[in-house]
Amino acid sequence: MRASVTPDAPHLMPGNDPATHDWTLGYGYQWWIPENPDGDFLAIGIYGEFIYVYPKYRVVIAKSSAYVDYNKDGDDMEIETIEMFRAIARQVR
Repeated sequence: MRASVTPDAPHLMPGNDPATHDWTLGYGYQWWIPENPDGDFLAIGIYGEFIYVYPKYRVVIAKSSAYVDYNKDGDDMEIETIEMFRAIARQVR
């Protein structure tokens, strides 16, 4: 499991690095890693479906969705949703 959420190349690391990629999420084996990771990771489906896992707080959140503007501003929606998940996880721990 640990290997599956550990990016293994510079272009897969989380954070904004214009030299290697133009997004802030890192990537492992089918898992996305948020910027400034704290052991949390998630699966993201098209149109806004999520499975968010935060082992530190023993929290898993699943979100089903049909975000119609995904192709327009889906990246922004994903970042906002991740921040919401993190806030929820910190409150329910």
